[in-house]
Amino acid sequence: MELLNEVFEQLNGLESIHIYLCYSVNNFIQQIIHITKPFKLKSLFINNNYNDNELLQLLFQKSGKYLENISLRPCMTNMSKQILLESIRKYCVKFKFFESMGSHNIDNFQLILDSIKNFKQSLNYLSIENLSYFNEYAICPPIFMQIFIFLGMHHVNFVVESYTIAI
Repeated sequence: MELLNEVFEQLNGLESIHIYLCYSVNNFIQQIIHITKPFKLKSLFINNNYNDNELLQLLFQKSGKYLENISLRPCMTNMSKQILLESIRKYCVKFKFFESMGSHNIDNFQLILDSIKNFKQSLNYLSIENLSYFNEYAICPPIFMQIFIFLGMHHVNFVVESYTIAI
């Protein structure tokens, strides 16, 4: 562990972190958080049900102003996604790539729209996939349309990969 601390202190930046089916990622993120100098993380892709939201919030607080690419994958719970989206809105300012997959509730859609407003000048790629299986999510399409309208008004190029509601 001490060697890992030394390695992290020597890093000036890390282009990306991809969290895929990692079950001991806490130590890794804690090492990044405890680095004394700025940590210029550019990409974060979370592909497993990582639910230590407090650590991820601290990571966003430390590296959020450098983050340019983020992907939140389908196996995260709506509550975890909501907490992370709130942190993104608070700490991140210049995303080029934003991807959020899985089911979204109305609060998460609103947070996505608010986040897009924050980084509208730099956004090049937007992918929102919604798979909802409950009637309560039927109110999401109007928010989704608000996102399209907002992006169109601000001349942001975006890609719609998929939007599906199964009721």
